Amino acid sequence: MPTTLLVLLGRSEAAVACLAAAGQLAAAYDQATLAVLHVRLDPAHAILPGEEVLTAQRRRTIEAEEATRAAALAAAFEDWRRMAGPVASTARRIEVTGDVVREIERHGHAADLVVLGQAPGLRHLPDREAIGAALFDSRRPILLVPAGWRGELGRRVAVAWKPAAQARRAVAAALPVLRHAAEVFALIGDGEAPADEAQLEDLLAPHCIVAATHRFDPGSSAMGEALLREVHRHGADLLVMGAYSHSRIYELILGGVTRHMLGHADLPLLMAH
Repeated sequence: MPTTLLVLLGRSEAAVACLAAAGQLAAAYDQATLAVLHVRLDPAHAILPGEEVLTAQRRRTIEAEEATRAAALAAAFEDWRRMAGPVASTARRIEVTGDVVREIERHGHAADLVVLGQAPGLRHLPDREAIGAALFDSRRPILLVPAGWRGELGRRVAVAWKPAAQARRAVAAALPVLRHAAEVFALIGDGEAPADEAQLEDLLAPHCIVAATHRFDPGSSAMGEALLREVHRHGADLLVMGAYSHSRIYELILGGVTRHMLGHADLPLLMAH
């Protein structure tokens, strides 16, 4: 059955990385198509606090900025398509004007996985909104790609494992990649029970995938910081993990592994809620 990857192009500096990662991910599937989505900001959605109406001048400014961004993203797409090989033949570009959250929800429901750019430090509001919409509104797994990322994806794959529904869904979404990986290893915090390893083995064994288990002690570090350090220590090029075992509000206020990885990971993340 064909797999559809929805690739969201937001900031132009992240577009090249998202397209490169999506192309490599698609190659892991027997059949995959790419729907490459660019959502132009509707000026009507850009009324600033204190403004009662959208001024004509501000409308013209927004439309000019969006036209410039659209041209840059179209050029990035065409450059990628010329170099991506056979996988590019399945890619179609979609450009709409509207609200990015609504469009991700609408197009995400027709996809199997959403590829989008990271929000460094979670500072860029449109990126944060897009990530939230992809994880919670589309109800699809996501591949989150750092801006400026270059390299190989899926040769050495780390799985941040704990026996939670989110982690199981992430592993299920990653199975095509895991089957093609040269090495798969599970990273498990020392606080997890030994029996937890067996649950991951049960998920992977029917697909003839074997994961080497590595337990780690975060020590005085926060778990997200310790996990990212372990990922780099083992040379992973992709991390598979569940997202938000706590509520978003809990992690927004108190922090958490998901929030740390969303803001600080410098490698692609395959996540599911």
